[in-house]
Amino acid sequence: GLDDIWDKPELAGYSDALKNLCTSASSGKKVFVPTSYYWWGMFYRKSNFAKWGVQEPKTWDEFLDLCDKLKSKGVAPIGLGAGGDTPWVASAWFDYLDIRVNGAAYHRELLAGKHRFDDPEVRKVFDTWDQARPYFDPDGTAIPFQDATTALLQGRTGMMLIGTFFADAAPKDALDDLDFFQFPIIDAKVPVAEEAPTDGYFASARTKRVEGVKELLRYLASAEGQELYLKNSSGTALPTHPDAKDAGTPLVLKGRKLIESATDVTQFFNRDSSDALQPTADTALVHYLAKPKEIGSILTTWQRGAQKIWSQ
Repeated sequence: GLDDIWDKPELAGYSDALKNLCTSASSGKKVFVPTSYYWWGMFYRKSNFAKWGVQEPKTWDEFLDLCDKLKSKGVAPIGLGAGGDTPWVASAWFDYLDIRVNGAAYHRELLAGKHRFDDPEVRKVFDTWDQARPYFDPDGTAIPFQDATTALLQGRTGMMLIGTFFADAAPKDALDDLDFFQFPIIDAKVPVAEEAPTDGYFASARTKRVEGVKELLRYLASAEGQELYLKNSSGTALPTHPDAKDAGTPLVLKGRKLIESATDVTQFFNRDSSDALQPTADTALVHYLAKPKEIGSILTTWQRGAQKIWSQ
C-alpha cells in the first residue's frame, strides 16, 4: 500500500474524488498515485468547421443535423478508428450513450454486473446509436485511431469522439486548429457526466528498493514533476496536483471547464469494469457496427461472455 505517501505534503491538496479513485475497494489502502487526467470530447478542426459553415451542436438533434450537413458536403461526418489494435475506441461511444441515456450510476452498476447487457435500458442505448450510425466513416472499424486521426486532420472526416491523447499523434502546427465540443445532451433530465480517465503510477509490492520507489512516486505526485511532464508532451492533459499549472491554451481551459462542471466523472469502460471485460465490449460493438440488425443476439452473447467474467 501507498498510504504513507498520501500523508506527505505533495498529496495533501488532492481532491476526495481522486483519493477515492486511488483506494483499493478490497483493502481500503491507497494503491495508486495519480499524475494527470484528460477528457474525451468530439474533436474537430476549427478551420474545417468554418470552411463547411457549421457550428458546434449542444443537443442530440442538433448533432444529427450537423451530421446531415457534413454528409451532404461529401464528408464522412464521424471518424472512429476502432480497427487494428484499437477496437476499444468504440467503447467510448457505448460509455457516452449509456451515461447520457441511463446515467453514470446505472453505467457503473452495469459494468459491475448489477444489470444485464441484454436489459431494455441497454437496448435503448443502441436505439439511440442507430440514429447516428449511418454517419460513421465506413472505414471506422478497419483502421486504428492513429489513422482515423489523420483522416480527421485531412478533412476526410468531420469529427471524432476521442481522448486528448490523440493530439500526441497530431503535427504540432495542427494543435492550435483543434477544438472539441461536449458529447451532445440526449436527455436533459439525466445528470451530466463526462469521461475523464486519470493516469498515474502503481508500484510493485515486490520491489527491493522500497524507499527509492516511494521517493520517485512522491516526485511524480508533485506540481514540479507534473509540469515537467506536460512541457514534454502535447500539453493537452491536465495535472492532478491542485497547484500545478496546465498548458493554459484555450483547448485546455475548455477541457478543464468541461470536467469541473460535470456532475459525475467516469473513467472508461475497462477502468470502470476490468481489462477482462473489455474484449467482450470490443467484440460486441464491432459486430454491432458491421451488422446492426443482429443487436438482439449480440447483446445476448455479450451478457453470456460478461457473466463468465463476473462469476470468476
